[in-house]
Amino acid sequence: MYRLFLSISIVLGEIIFAKSASAVLFFSDSPGLAEVVGNLTGLLLKILGLAGVTAFIVAGIMYFVSHGNSEKTEVAKKYLKYSIIGLVIAIGSFVIIKQIAGLLE
Repeated sequence: MYRLFLSISIVLGEIIFAKSASAVLFFSDSPGLAEVVGNLTGLLLKILGLAGVTAFIVAGIMYFVSHGNSEKTEVAKKYLKYSIIGLVIAIGSFVIIKQIAGLLE
């Protein structure tokens, strides 16, 4: 369990700090705060996008297997609507963050 936690921590450190594992472990040539925040928000937006696409696929499967049952169809349509709204919000926030980052450079 400890090895799993350590390997996940190193991978997340590499993603967030965009450096090699040795730089993450020894803090040599560590990135600035803006780069860390940018990488962290990028990671979170990717996770949200993946969750939105997964929810969209699951809702589509729910709609497909409802077999005309009106209650299940309505639930699937509601999930589809909310997953599309979530994807639009995730993409919109990605665009806004990129625009702000471009203005700050």
